[in-house]
Amino acid sequence: MRLLTVRHVTTYRYSEPVRFGEHRMMFRPRESHDLRLVSAKLDIQPRPSGLRWLHDVFDNSVAIAAFDEAASELRFSRSGRTPIRSAIRMTNGQISSTASRATIRAMSSLRGRRPS
Repeated sequence: MRLLTVRHVTTYRYSEPVRFGEHRMMFRPRESHDLRLVSAKLDIQPRPSGLRWLHDVFDNSVAIAAFDEAASELRFSRSGRTPIRSAIRMTNGQISSTASRATIRAMSSLRGRRPS
């Protein structure tokens, strides 16, 4: 089985330390009969004082991070792996498929782009 690894990094930099409010993150695709994650990792710097997970009304997985300390940089790094089914092909970094549009949309959103 071939696996697609998706990585996403967002970094915010400030000229001086700032205090952060709660951050809501939706880095994980909604799993279905034709899309599942075999591994997922979320790294946040500075480390949050609290991190909780919930599902919204659309069954999206949402992480909420709280911070106690000020910092001049905030970094979210997310990686995940999902099996690539035979109906899905990668060509020059683009996803093409005979699979469902929902699968392509979910995989594309992990890669930071929408399918055309």
